[in-house]
Amino acid sequence: MAFLLKHLPVPPPIEDEQSKHLLYVLRALAYAGLLATAAFLAALFIVPFPEYQATLVNVQRLVLTINLFLCVWSLYLLSHRNLRLGSTLQIFSLWLALTTCPDLMGVNLYIIAANHVALAICVGALLGWTGALTLGLGGFVYLFLQHSQIIADMNTGPLLLLNDTQILVIEMALYALMLVLTVLLVFNTQRRTEIGKVTAEALEVVQYGERQLAAILSSMADLLIVVNLDGTILRTNSAAQAVLGYTEGELYGEPLKMLMEGAEDQAGIETLIGVRRSEAQTNRCLKTKDGRLLPVSLSTSPLTDSSGETTGMILVAQDLTELEQARAQLSQINARFSQAILFSHIGVFEYDMASGVVTTDELTREILRTAGIELFTHYDDYARIVSDDDARRITAALDEYRRGARSQFEVEFRVNSDDGPRWMMARGAMLDANSSRLIGTYMDITRRKRAEIELARRDAVLRAVTLTSEAFLHSGSWQLQVETLLRLLGEAVDVSRVYVFRVHYSPFGRLLWSQLYEWCAPGIVPEVDNPDLQNLDVHEVGFARWHERMSQRLAVYGLIDEFPDSEREFLSTQDIRSLAIMPIYVQDEWWGMIGFDDCVNARLWGDSEIDALQLAADNLGAAIHRERVERELETNHDFLTTIMDNLGQGVAVVDGTGRLLFVNPAMAELIGVERDDLVGQMARQYYDEATAPQYDINFALRRLGHASTYTARLRRADGGLRDVIITGVTRVVDGQPDGSYAVLTDITERRHLEQRELRLSLEREQMRILSDFIRDASHDFRTPLSIIQTSVYLLKRKAESPDQISRLETVGEQAQRLSRLIDGLLTMLELDKSTPSMGIIDVNVLVRNAVDRAIESVQQAGLEIVLKASDEPVYINGEEGSMLKALSNLIDNAITFTPHGGTITVEVVADEDTVRINVHDTGIGIDPSEHTRIFERLYKVDKARSSNASGLGMGLPITKRIIDLHNGTIRVDSAFGQGSVFTVELARQKKAAASAKRGYPSASSPITEDVKLNS
Repeated sequence: MAFLLKHLPVPPPIEDEQSKHLLYVLRALAYAGLLATAAFLAALFIVPFPEYQATLVNVQRLVLTINLFLCVWSLYLLSHRNLRLGSTLQIFSLWLALTTCPDLMGVNLYIIAANHVALAICVGALLGWTGALTLGLGGFVYLFLQHSQIIADMNTGPLLLLNDTQILVIEMALYALMLVLTVLLVFNTQRRTEIGKVTAEALEVVQYGERQLAAILSSMADLLIVVNLDGTILRTNSAAQAVLGYTEGELYGEPLKMLMEGAEDQAGIETLIGVRRSEAQTNRCLKTKDGRLLPVSLSTSPLTDSSGETTGMILVAQDLTELEQARAQLSQINARFSQAILFSHIGVFEYDMASGVVTTDELTREILRTAGIELFTHYDDYARIVSDDDARRITAALDEYRRGARSQFEVEFRVNSDDGPRWMMARGAMLDANSSRLIGTYMDITRRKRAEIELARRDAVLRAVTLTSEAFLHSGSWQLQVETLLRLLGEAVDVSRVYVFRVHYSPFGRLLWSQLYEWCAPGIVPEVDNPDLQNLDVHEVGFARWHERMSQRLAVYGLIDEFPDSEREFLSTQDIRSLAIMPIYVQDEWWGMIGFDDCVNARLWGDSEIDALQLAADNLGAAIHRERVERELETNHDFLTTIMDNLGQGVAVVDGTGRLLFVNPAMAELIGVERDDLVGQMARQYYDEATAPQYDINFALRRLGHASTYTARLRRADGGLRDVIITGVTRVVDGQPDGSYAVLTDITERRHLEQRELRLSLEREQMRILSDFIRDASHDFRTPLSIIQTSVYLLKRKAESPDQISRLETVGEQAQRLSRLIDGLLTMLELDKSTPSMGIIDVNVLVRNAVDRAIESVQQAGLEIVLKASDEPVYINGEEGSMLKALSNLIDNAITFTPHGGTITVEVVADEDTVRINVHDTGIGIDPSEHTRIFERLYKVDKARSSNASGLGMGLPITKRIIDLHNGTIRVDSAFGQGSVFTVELARQKKAAASAKRGYPSASSPITEDVKLNS
């Protein structure tokens, strides 16, 4: 018994007081059960059998009830994971059943079987699986014997070759075995209770240490992997799990080689674990769950037990990904820096502040020579190539840097060169705090400065145009605002003179120019009074080139020294060094021109400046046209007033004091007051405050005997305002002016219509100018684009590095993109002014051709295209070429915005009156807020949808225009991330008037439903 107790496994201690008290009770019950069993066994030999049998039946009934209660209680405890107490009750219940209830005709056998099921688990947990196996085997033999005995009794004969005495001996042996196991359990439980406190204290210390260790491991940034000597992973920290992409359960028990990559690393596992029993470090790659290789610095150290024997290895891996990326980026930066230094034309200089000596590198000297700047070797030489202001700024910048007011020396200055002032930028820093040597760089920033100045001037011109446009709109005459316009433009562009010339013809048809207006900067001699600039014969003085260019709406600009001799001879008398002349057109008439002279600098005009100045000229032309329209309107007003005198216009007679003497019914209705109430009232009180001064002026003219017609605004009695044209003549009484006769015509509605007509006219003119500009620009762009594309092709053939090829391909792609944009604009212009030639079209054939044209693009994009159409012809009235282009645009749009592996479905759905063509894709979709704008010209959706696409914003507008010309509709149904469905709906023709046009399959050509075309 002592030997068995010594070698029994020690279960975990009982930690709760309730379980301890219950254990004591069960221990007492166990002792009581032993005594009862002994008494029961003694009774077998002392009490006569018949009496014993009667007593046994009563006892069995009582014990069976107790046994059932104990069984239920033990199962309840086991269900709450109280294995210790539950298993103890289970053993006691089984022992009680075996010793007291063997003869209940097998009823108790089922209770014993249920006890054995739970007992096998409990005994295995408390006494080890050897005890569980022994108990289970004994119980099985007992059940077998009991079952056999019951059957034998029922058959009135022994079933086995054993007699009752032998069976009783075997049962007694089993009882003894159960008693031994029960005693072992009791003594083992007592031993466990005694060592429980010590174990609990040790366990608390261990748990505290484990919590600290877990906190340390979870906070480690490095990857930690613990393996045994077989290379099996035992533990990992959270950093390793996060970086490698595994959970702790996925890594536990797996071989370390699953994280190693390559045969060399797998072979090196033995070196890491089996050979290296000391600390070591190496660089390796670990393989993540998604297959990526992670470069790490791997440190290993042995894991030993309490005896110092190595039981495994601890691997600590530091992620080198960021370090490797930093090294690669540093290498790229160094390479780019070298290339930048080579191709950026940035020179290096060294300035010795003590001696004033300036040393430059060859690139700096080359920059200076290219710009025509005299080389210098000493700081004092700056005085010869820079202005006094710039020299002072350079000196001030050096002084501030020396005092520490600046972190580095940096200054921009101008130098004198053969082609005028050039801008340079110098930057530098001291070698160290005690040094007098300044190391820095030179860079020619002339182009940048000129671009900045050009953009600033363009913005100033646009602001001037905006201000004068508002003034033109609010002024009755453009002549009153033209001098303000010239002044604002001259100050914005920083020129010497701005002037306006009028184009007219002599009685003999000779083209003449005459100067009308001029603005001059301070110190510039005016030329407005120069008689040579009045009635200037264009061809006689040698300006035929100007006539030719401006007849084509083209500007004339440049340096005077580069003009032809005939032009330069005439212009040199006005001290002009550079000029820009913009034609002024009033609708299609060449009205005149606006010019800009620079008498100080040889200015190079930028494209943005020329565009802005041309806009100013167009704005002036629009103002002139507006005044012409207004004059025509005024003439029409006078004509209408004469007619309205007999058609019920308002008529009023006013005396010399301005009091109404007579009004007609139309006048009373106009004011909204009864005629009798109007008579005797002052006429001025019915004028709106804004036009009351007009009344005063015209009433004064009546006193002088002058008639006039003017517009005014009258205020009705109900507060409403009415615009009227008032024609007034002097009323003469006794030969003296005394008031006036006035005819008032209500033109309120007509004024509103006139304003709308004027706005429409201006908008049409702007659209015409825009169309002409697009057409002209497209024509001018094609030749340079062709040259660019040809040059890119030739340069790519000679390119030596992938970087050069990549840059050339980028240039070529952008040139092609611009060419496509030009084609799209021209197509849209043609659609705006053309009418399609209609004919009968089979929609199924049309859709099939559109799909066939897209096959190659679909395959290249890795997509699948599905055509759903019927064999039955479906006809519409339309133009095949334009409709084919519209459908191709929709399919191309789907290809562009559908990711690799997506599907495009083209479907024809026809009913009795309409035909619908659906183009469905599984692409990235369109946000509903964009649905109303995607058909606008040059409009592109948000960056999230267009960042990976090369669309130009023309395909869908062209498609919509074509569908509109066919009296159809197009709509989109889409949401972001859910694909798009574009639906074209057209009127269906009941019967085909003619077969499909030549060049396309006939209407009888089969089109298979659900045809799939993919890569």
